[in-house]
Amino acid sequence: MYHKVTTVSVLQTLITLLIYPGLLLALVLSVLYTMLTKGWMAQQPGVSVAPRDSQVLRNLDGALNIASMVFAGLGLMLLPWPLHQLAPGPSLWLWSWALFEIAFVIVLLPGLLSGWPPLVRAAMRELQIGVVGRALLWTALTVGLFLRTDWSLTSLPAHVLAILAAICAFPAAVGWGPFAAETSLVLGAANQGLDSATTALVHRARDTRTAILLGGSLVALLPLALMSYWIALWLIGLAFVLAGTTLNRLNGVFPRMTLPSALQFCWWRALPLSAAAILYLALVGDR
Repeated sequence: MYHKVTTVSVLQTLITLLIYPGLLLALVLSVLYTMLTKGWMAQQPGVSVAPRDSQVLRNLDGALNIASMVFAGLGLMLLPWPLHQLAPGPSLWLWSWALFEIAFVIVLLPGLLSGWPPLVRAAMRELQIGVVGRALLWTALTVGLFLRTDWSLTSLPAHVLAILAAICAFPAAVGWGPFAAETSLVLGAANQGLDSATTALVHRARDTRTAILLGGSLVALLPLALMSYWIALWLIGLAFVLAGTTLNRLNGVFPRMTLPSALQFCWWRALPLSAAAILYLALVGDR
């Protein structure tokens, strides 16, 4: 019996890791997101001005971006997707946040380590905005995760506040639109000096991380517990398509923010909404 249980557990883990909701789903989300935002035959621009001094740094860029996609896929696996084989709990949600954070931060290391002040400054700007945005986004997602089986009139205000906070924080968390890298600091921002192939990989990895975090956010915030597993999956897919299409249509509409403006937006929009959701839960949640 022990060997049978162990074999079943290993098989479930492999399915979760490789197929659903693991790396295969992450790939599907990445392809779908790219189609929604860039079209079927998306071509990523290359930046090859002032090549970086070290071939090691160029190789490091490619390796870290590949690793970032893997880390993001693993983070996706630890969220409570419908039909999840392992039913992850709160302790694994914390690991999911850590994996997402690693995925987004490690790709900035070559820029931070380059030693060239404009490039370091561009990478630092991305790092600061992204860390703040993801911290506030995950605060909102945590509210949704803990309430995922409690969609009632009593808990509805907390859900609404968490969703609004996530909407405000998500663009900063992934560096979208007005929170995108500031190319006036240096051409190509933190990707400056990369050859076209590596730059294409960097853009692909960025889209993959964005798509995976978007999918995870929908799992945390949608009322999936109110419906069957298959309807919940259809709802996630529909919401993903609507969100990706909206991001595509709004891209370029808002002016790019300076670093102080971007951080102020996060602190004065997403933070109060997340704090209000948590305060509401503390005051009303147990009644």
